Amino acid sequence: MRKFFGLIINEYVKILCKVSTKIMLAVIIIVALCYNALLNLGANIMMNQSYSYHEGPDEMIARAQAEQYEGWERDVEMYTYAKENNIDMVYSYPDNNSAESWRRDAVYYMFNTKDLLKESGNNADLEKCIKDIDAAIKNKDWKAYYRASLSSLEILSSINGEYGQTDVNAIQVWNWQYKIDNDIAPDSWKNILVDEITQNKQSLLNYANVTEFDDGYGEKAEILNKLAIAEYRLEKNIEHYTYDGIESMGNIQSIGFWTIFATSSGTISIISVLIIVVAGSLLSSEFSAGTVKFLLINPVKRWKIFAAKYASVLSITLIAVFALYIFNLLFAGIFFGFGNLGAPFLSAENGKIIVGSSLLYIAGKYLLGSVGMLCMATFAFAISSLVRNSALSIGLGVFLLFSGNLAVTILTALGFYQSKYILFANTDLNAVMNGTTGFINHTLAFALINIAVYMTVFILTAWDGFVRNDVK
Repeated sequence: MRKFFGLIINEYVKILCKVSTKIMLAVIIIVALCYNALLNLGANIMMNQSYSYHEGPDEMIARAQAEQYEGWERDVEMYTYAKENNIDMVYSYPDNNSAESWRRDAVYYMFNTKDLLKESGNNADLEKCIKDIDAAIKNKDWKAYYRASLSSLEILSSINGEYGQTDVNAIQVWNWQYKIDNDIAPDSWKNILVDEITQNKQSLLNYANVTEFDDGYGEKAEILNKLAIAEYRLEKNIEHYTYDGIESMGNIQSIGFWTIFATSSGTISIISVLIIVVAGSLLSSEFSAGTVKFLLINPVKRWKIFAAKYASVLSITLIAVFALYIFNLLFAGIFFGFGNLGAPFLSAENGKIIVGSSLLYIAGKYLLGSVGMLCMATFAFAISSLVRNSALSIGLGVFLLFSGNLAVTILTALGFYQSKYILFANTDLNAVMNGTTGFINHTLAFALINIAVYMTVFILTAWDGFVRNDVK
């Protein structure tokens, strides 16, 4: 065993002395730096573009007057009121959670309440609530707005029992009352969280009669899990957290340290070329340089030399992935801030909260994303052992790396679903686990078995080429 580890150390010395290894390290740093810098630039551009077209009150009034759709006179009155009180009536990031955003909602609510007042006839109490909402808007008193809104719902309930007693309104009453009791300002992160809980509770009303045997139970379970996570965050005062699928970055509001760091696992494909270069030249370079004869005169069996070389390929691959992980973590923090580095990973199953480490979650994404790179490194290693030509083994490895996934996509589009047996249809384990590969019943077990078969063929080919063939 000591001789075997000595062989591995010897391989590390050879690899570290190569110029390609130093280039690989430099490329890893450059890839991580450029990736995070470009995303930071893109995020800033997207934020600025959100203001590139912003319809003001004058434009909204002019559009309503020009189109004269049903209820346009009421809209002109509402937009004029907003203009007089300097209220932005357009929902746009990043103002959706600003200290003034509640005034926009209050304007809409006040004019909707006026419409209900007209339908129900004169009501002094409801008119007083409308005046109180108007005063709250002008005085910028969000608590007064919530109190007046709560009173208006009670009055509407007495006027029209069905309106005031609906489950939807009961949930909205909870929203306003909770914010008042807990002093949750409109520009706080808890305000967004309470609104999220409210939305999930209201969405669940559509699934009230859905059981686990019905088609819509999956959607109901997803909403229940989201609600459980949101309520847990509110209870434990957790502002920042990660979750499964955070890398999707649905909108600009979700862009931050963790979303950027999670998506950075995709940069593994960029350094795959460098790993193929290392793996494809590890054996063939010994033959081309003639050093293989000096290697074989050692009192060590060939298969041990082969195993040491392959172990060095695997370990170098994992080290490269780890280095990429560290540098992406570093640069993501530099460009997007380390303020929420301690955020937990939260998931829910049947309403039960599972708390984990966000750093380990992203590390798992990196490991799963490196499976394809390990497969191509093994392939290049096998070709290197078989043909003993670095250029050919590296060239074939790089060609398959870029063409393999494209071939699977084309075959799938043409209806050849048997292409799921091709190696490249199974190497993206993250996609397999998320069910986004495009194949029906594409399970993780199938993907792992498929990869194991290909890897066995590659390793046996490499073993046969090095251990059994003669050295000239």
